[in-house]
Amino acid sequence: MTKSGGFSIKKRHRKLGALIGLAALAVPFAANLGTLGDAIHAVTGPQNVYESKLLNVKLETSQDKAKTTWDLEFDRSDMSVSEQTVKFKLDLEKAGLTDAEIAVKDGDKLGEPLDMREGIVDAVLKTQSPHLILTAISSNEDKHDITLPVTELGLYNEENGENLLPADNRSVDLTMAFEQVAEIAKESSSETVTEAVAKEEKKAEVKSEEKTAEVKEEKQAEKAPRVVPSNNGFVPYGNADPAKWTGSQIGGTEVTSIVMKSRQFTTPQTNSEATDPNNFQIWSNRQYTRQVQTSTTGTVTHDPNAAIEIRQKLGLDSGTIDGYKEGSAAAHIQNVRTHYHAQYEQTDPQPNRSSYLIEFQNASQVTGSAFTVVYDNVGVYVDANGDEHQIGATLHLSNIVAVDGMAQDNRGVWDGTHHFIDVPNNLYSGLIYQGIRSLDVTLQFFTVEGGQFANIINVQNDSADTTKASITFDSLNNFGTTTNHGTVNQWDATAYGINSAQFAESAAKVVGNTLDWNSARTAKAGTAMVQDNSLANEMKGEWYSTAHGHYTTDPQYPVSSMAMYDNDPYDRWVDVAESNTFERGAINCPITGTTNTFRLFSGTGNTWQTLTSAQINPVALPEPYKTVTDKTDYGSALAELDAYTSGSAKQAGDYDGESVSQAGTFTKNNTSYFVHNYWVFQPTYTVGDESIAKSNKIVMTDLLPEGMTLRDYDLSDTPVTIDSQQDVSVIVPTGTGTTTPLIRQTNSAANDYSVRVEKDADEPTRQRVTVTFTDAGIGKTVFNGDDIGFSLRVKVDVMSAINAKSEVVWENQAEVITGVSDEKTNKVTTHLDPLDANIALKIHKVDGDGRSLSGADFTLTRQTEYTNWNGTTFDTPTKSELEITPASKTADTWTFDNSVSEGADGTPGEPKLKPGTYKLSETQTPDGWTGIADIVFTLNYVRANPSLTPEDDHYDDLKMVITLPSGTTWNTFDIDTGVQVDVPNGEKEAKVKLIKKDADGNELSGAQFQYRMIVNDQPEATWHDLDANGAIFTMKSGEQLDYDRPSKKEVMYEVKETQSPDGYALDGSIYFKVVPKSDYGLYSNLTAPLTDVALLATNAEGTEAYGWASMDEVDGIFIGTFEVQNNPKSIFPRVGGTGIQAYIGAGLIVMLIAGGAAWYIKRRQNQ
Repeated sequence: MTKSGGFSIKKRHRKLGALIGLAALAVPFAANLGTLGDAIHAVTGPQNVYESKLLNVKLETSQDKAKTTWDLEFDRSDMSVSEQTVKFKLDLEKAGLTDAEIAVKDGDKLGEPLDMREGIVDAVLKTQSPHLILTAISSNEDKHDITLPVTELGLYNEENGENLLPADNRSVDLTMAFEQVAEIAKESSSETVTEAVAKEEKKAEVKSEEKTAEVKEEKQAEKAPRVVPSNNGFVPYGNADPAKWTGSQIGGTEVTSIVMKSRQFTTPQTNSEATDPNNFQIWSNRQYTRQVQTSTTGTVTHDPNAAIEIRQKLGLDSGTIDGYKEGSAAAHIQNVRTHYHAQYEQTDPQPNRSSYLIEFQNASQVTGSAFTVVYDNVGVYVDANGDEHQIGATLHLSNIVAVDGMAQDNRGVWDGTHHFIDVPNNLYSGLIYQGIRSLDVTLQFFTVEGGQFANIINVQNDSADTTKASITFDSLNNFGTTTNHGTVNQWDATAYGINSAQFAESAAKVVGNTLDWNSARTAKAGTAMVQDNSLANEMKGEWYSTAHGHYTTDPQYPVSSMAMYDNDPYDRWVDVAESNTFERGAINCPITGTTNTFRLFSGTGNTWQTLTSAQINPVALPEPYKTVTDKTDYGSALAELDAYTSGSAKQAGDYDGESVSQAGTFTKNNTSYFVHNYWVFQPTYTVGDESIAKSNKIVMTDLLPEGMTLRDYDLSDTPVTIDSQQDVSVIVPTGTGTTTPLIRQTNSAANDYSVRVEKDADEPTRQRVTVTFTDAGIGKTVFNGDDIGFSLRVKVDVMSAINAKSEVVWENQAEVITGVSDEKTNKVTTHLDPLDANIALKIHKVDGDGRSLSGADFTLTRQTEYTNWNGTTFDTPTKSELEITPASKTADTWTFDNSVSEGADGTPGEPKLKPGTYKLSETQTPDGWTGIADIVFTLNYVRANPSLTPEDDHYDDLKMVITLPSGTTWNTFDIDTGVQVDVPNGEKEAKVKLIKKDADGNELSGAQFQYRMIVNDQPEATWHDLDANGAIFTMKSGEQLDYDRPSKKEVMYEVKETQSPDGYALDGSIYFKVVPKSDYGLYSNLTAPLTDVALLATNAEGTEAYGWASMDEVDGIFIGTFEVQNNPKSIFPRVGGTGIQAYIGAGLIVMLIAGGAAWYIKRRQNQ
């Protein structure tokens, strides 16, 4: 129907119109909302809005565009109740407010929004003056006053208690002067609303960033370079002491620990490796201090008029500056002035090895002097997230007391001429002081941002029994003597039993003006430190070592090893940071607050004292790691770990997550194994950073996965303590970047570690390997942050792939136990895939043409087994006889698969089809067929996908390969489940013989016959003559009949008489088949003959079976005989001829006609 009048808008035009309309509506809407850049921020208050005896409420309001904020402060007067509840109802609808949320504000943190269904608010007040923050959107964007009614106001001690507020004073109106929301400015008429909004937001972001930058610059400008200005490191006299710097603090949960790093030096110059003096400053309180730089090892001048000289020694050679240099006092001080102490931490490059040498003209100048050294980099503080941040420090030296007339001055260590302090630019290295009896050192730590001190660190412990930071004073030698060890002028480094603090190096925390000896802690595992309570006044309780501290390498007192005094009954200790007993000569003092002062005491007037934040007892080792790989050397294996931990590699070792079939093989007891390596890497901490004590116990234990053992030790070989360093070896760090293997010898007391291999107590099918360090091994291990490496050489059976019905996965995780920690490694996995479906061998019985044949039987016997995988296939045969039972069989097929055989006692045996050589024997041949001789063939497996790499899921896919003896022409086929071998049987020779007879059974001669074969209904074109011997006709030599194989190859034969005896008619064709006994069952309507092969008479089409004719075996040839009868010549064809049916029919017709005629005549006569 046609509709006239009006018009219709197309669909796409309707959509376009709608968009235009929406845009038109959006313009005024956006203009009312305003933009971020033009937002109005109106703030009013605070003002009292409610007053009562128990509760006062103040209100402060603010506006950001259409968003309003109502800050309600609830001031409670009754604080005898810890918590009270306030309830009220807001009429948001009347106020024109939507999207409201309210939450309790705790400090600067806003809690989760409270439930305010129907405008009812219920909040718990836990402090005296908590705040509730209400935010809501005004539905009216024009300038107006907002009135927010508050009703049903109540204050409660209990949730369902009495309202404590007066009944007549439980409502209030909150008001706000709401300003009109600014419009969005558009730069052009073509600019869309969205573009305008985006542009304004971008402007707001830029303004915000600029403001942030301005504030940051203002704050940075408040900071002086480093702490105070300096003249190339020397702070001018009269300037403020850097140790008096005051600024903002950082502490509490923001600082969990302070770590002074042993290898941390002040930051060198930007464009060179030389020390930057502005990062390593010194201040002095003495006006007449000479400041001079020294950068040469030559003779340096000394100003005899200078009361104090501060020598800035930059990038000098290392040399020993403590003790006393042979020669003269002048030679000694020249050596001090021109060398960086050899026992300080050394840095490479040399230009950043520097120190300040403070020389006093005489003992009187020592008194009253004070100095502050500034370091921009001494270590890190650790925050609550475990992240490290650089810190700087100030070291303030004061209350310095010179040696004056002490008895030990005459020992030759110090001749009393010089008084000096040497301070390096590595705070951990501490200081050397000579000619000084004692001095106070005050430490402060600072956060560093952009090379500037930002905040002073306030160490605030969480509780009385926790310590976030401490200072350890180690190497506290005691130069006192005993009756049997030296005299006052000679000491013995092996001395023990010292019972006095007179000549001991010591340290104490200074609290106020008092020495606090009792807050110090000693090592838990054993210590030589005791307190001398015989002293008077503030020295009572001074700590001293009862042993000298064996540090010398003098041949008279050699240090034999770092484990020299591990079990010493006198608590002697080796005075080397990497020794096992170093912590015996140390004390540890906790630090707290921003400033901590300690007093150092010299035992001889010549002392080098380190300063470290390290703990005095061993601490937990870092988390260990594990890799699985083919790497046998420490460096290559560690490189794989580094790639994994850095994230550049996803694998923990080259084999992690991959197939072990890529590994090399090893044969033991005629069994082949894949051999690879586990590495366990245990990082050490740096002695001097985390702790001054090394772990006093290191045990690595690895519970190997089931089916895996050490290469040379089977599960049945355990338990045993092994001596071989081939299966288990340990490599330890001995210095920066250097390692050494630990020693394991047969029953040697000098062994560095022991290895125990045993069945696990809980899982006896798994092997546990335990490696335990001896004291000697720990002594050889340098704790410098490098890794201890444990290598385990392990093996898995190559045949695991064939044994398994599913993928074999070996997951492994080791464990490292110390005296204070028990940490597990990451997990690593390797796997070996099964043979999937490609594991069956099918023996298929066929005839010579490959047609299935029944009636046979076989045995399959494994003669040898290939025990080695060479990366491509299996080899190395060993004798392994086993008759294989077929998994299934049918009339013509025997299937042997790789399932596990069952032992005589019913327990699982071994896989059936291991690679190797097999003998196939035909134990029963189908009747009528020729048998086969035993045949020996090879069954093996090769990679199905040789081009794949080990990480591919199908890398382990194997396929079966059958290799038949040379000259064997059997057919083999790759099938989905493996390999099929067609085992053919040949047909026995079969012939037919005809005997010509007459009707009376007498033999007739003179006939001739021919035969031909008909295959699948197709007659051959060639006829073959039968040889005549009188009345007997046979096939020629070399000719034989083929068997008929219904539905496979249908064969029948036609025999015709080409010449009949004289007086006899030609006989018709004869049709027959040659049938082996295996196929007799196909003709169940006939009684089967007893012979193995028979002739079956049939019609010309081969569809009818008329009867059997037996075939007799004569000299291995089956011969079947037909008797052919001839009749005398007649006008009738020979019985059985094809024309007789017509003549019979005609005769019957004649007889019927004659009979009918006779009956008709007779009837007429009767009538």
